[in-house]
Amino acid sequence: MSPEKSQPVAGQTASPSHGKEGMKPLSHSHNALRLMAITAIAIFIAEGLVMFVLAHLPPLPPPVTGTLDAALLTAIILPALYKFFYQPLMRHVTERLAAEDKLLESQHRLERAQKTAKLGLWEYDIAKGEIILSSGTKLILGVAGESDKMTVDEYFSIIHPADRGVARLAIMDSLDYTKPINLDYRVKPANGEERVVHHYAENFYGKDGSLERMVGALKDITDRARANEDLARLAMAVEQADEAIVITDISGIIQYVNPAFERITGYARAEAIGQNPRILKSGKHDHQYYANMWKTISSGHVWRGHIINKNKAGELYEDEAVISPLLDKAGRIINYVAVKRDITREVELEKQVRHSQKMEAMGALAGGIAHDFNNILSSIIGYTEMAMDSIPERFEAQDDLREVLRAGRRARDLIKQILTFSRQSEKDMRPILPHMIIRESLKLIRASLPAKVSVREDIDVNSGVVLADPTQLNQVLLNLISNASHSMSAQGGEIKVVLAHREVKETMPAVAGLIRPGQYVTLCVSDMGHGISKEDMERIFEPFFTTKALGEGTGLGLAIVHGVITSHDGAITVESEPEKGSTFCVYLPRIEATAEIEVEMGGETPRGTETIMVVDDEEPVVKVLKRSLARLGYKVEAFTDPLAALDFFNSAPERFDLVITDHSMPKLSGLMMVERMVATRPDIPVVILTGASSVVSLEQANTLGIRGVINKPVTNAELASVVRRAMDGDSNISN
Repeated sequence: MSPEKSQPVAGQTASPSHGKEGMKPLSHSHNALRLMAITAIAIFIAEGLVMFVLAHLPPLPPPVTGTLDAALLTAIILPALYKFFYQPLMRHVTERLAAEDKLLESQHRLERAQKTAKLGLWEYDIAKGEIILSSGTKLILGVAGESDKMTVDEYFSIIHPADRGVARLAIMDSLDYTKPINLDYRVKPANGEERVVHHYAENFYGKDGSLERMVGALKDITDRARANEDLARLAMAVEQADEAIVITDISGIIQYVNPAFERITGYARAEAIGQNPRILKSGKHDHQYYANMWKTISSGHVWRGHIINKNKAGELYEDEAVISPLLDKAGRIINYVAVKRDITREVELEKQVRHSQKMEAMGALAGGIAHDFNNILSSIIGYTEMAMDSIPERFEAQDDLREVLRAGRRARDLIKQILTFSRQSEKDMRPILPHMIIRESLKLIRASLPAKVSVREDIDVNSGVVLADPTQLNQVLLNLISNASHSMSAQGGEIKVVLAHREVKETMPAVAGLIRPGQYVTLCVSDMGHGISKEDMERIFEPFFTTKALGEGTGLGLAIVHGVITSHDGAITVESEPEKGSTFCVYLPRIEATAEIEVEMGGETPRGTETIMVVDDEEPVVKVLKRSLARLGYKVEAFTDPLAALDFFNSAPERFDLVITDHSMPKLSGLMMVERMVATRPDIPVVILTGASSVVSLEQANTLGIRGVINKPVTNAELASVVRRAMDGDSNISN
């Protein structure tokens, strides 16, 4: 039905017409009687006037008298009829038509208002069981057709199935308890989209008190309902967000905080509202920092940045914040909203990654330096040993050379520490029981500690088995206790050593990102010393960094510990506060294996008469090795060019009983040269020299015939032992 077509308002029927106020509509019989009365009166009066006029005229012939009588009668009657009947009748008709036009206009205006307001009216006739709908109601419900009437069942069929029960219950309560209907529900017309309507209705009763009809209104609130859903969804998102959300007024007073703010800061909502965000101020930013922030947001721009805040408990945390001004329609700032994410853990992990990368870079640098320095030490130690062998004991030069050799060996030990830090040293990895290593080490360490420093141990013998190098593990404990003892050198105190089994979980912040979750054996060393400042905490594992006085330390102790533990797939953590002591904890992966116990056997320096090829790109090293091997009885062919050595070997491969070669050489590496030699003579035994690390796996050793590895600088005793074992078929290569 077209909205423009005239329709009666629900519950009202159209009447013929209404006059002005106080004027009743005239019926046809009433008009006829009035016309007859007015006509009779007019004729009677007119006839009297005509007779009066004719009586005063001279006598006239009858035809003239008749004509004059008719003319005078007509002249008097017609004006009277026009004045007293026609004019009132025409005025009444005009007013009636105007009233009908106003009624139609009012109906159209009502329909347009209903359409604009999405409002419809209806009336339920109890006796007839019919619902009379206005055009607005039909439009809301999507009802087609000319009929304005609908049965109750037809109406309920339009209501959404899930809401029909609630609607029926509301109508029953209205009928039984005379309660108005006031509820929202969904309607789903057969040929339209689902809508949400607000239903309001009241009951009307007759003079006898019986219920006659129910009159109500439907309003389409679909847009409002969807907006409310969006607002509810937004509110839920804000309440459940992991980020802290704060809304303030234009002066910065907090008006709203979400639960994440309460969790992160420790302040309850009631405590925060009405406060200024400066309650979180940490003192880590100067006044200008906050002034720039305020200047940005108060000028209508968005501020982004990191803020170090302090929670209610006084603990610092770091936020990644976005603060935005909220504008009204006129463009005026009415609020500020801040969305802040706690990135404290991310920042800590980022620091750990940067530190790890720095340590890796410094380790690579240290390894490169160690390689070159070991070549120099090889010459120093080698030539010193040969000089001492050449000079009789009674000569004073023997004492001088002894000091040179002692200095060379100290330098060699220093290089070993550097290699340990850089994780390029050779490791003797085996399943061990750490409690046995720790207890044996503590027996030796106690004797070297100051009298006012004691050690208390808490060792769990069932802590488990780890895959580790016993020597390096001992070195780790020695360095940790040495540092602990030094921190208490002034006042003394107790060092506590704890060995235990511990399960590491992903949620443990101390080792997050350093090691994988799992089972670990932990070694913790605690002291009661002066502690470590936050500034030094970030550098304590760097090589050559030390807080000790000049000449009291090299700064390699903790760097070595870090290198050893990292190379064992473990981690080391530290907790410390100035004047409250420190605790270092080492985490080593626990394994399911049986620990090995080995007994080392000693022996005399072996000699021989075989022919050996020596290859090293450093000429001083070649000369030292050649002379040292010759003193042991061997025949030696020495080369500084690996390509020349390969050509010479290929010319007479059966001539040599052993090949000793440096691992890292220009033109051709030691392993590549050996690979080509093995292609010519598969059974040739090989010993590898290295200035930095053992880079030979067990698989490579078996494939290339490698029987031993010697770390530079080389001593005569070590050279003699490895060479003899290699030619006798033994090997010092292990997993």
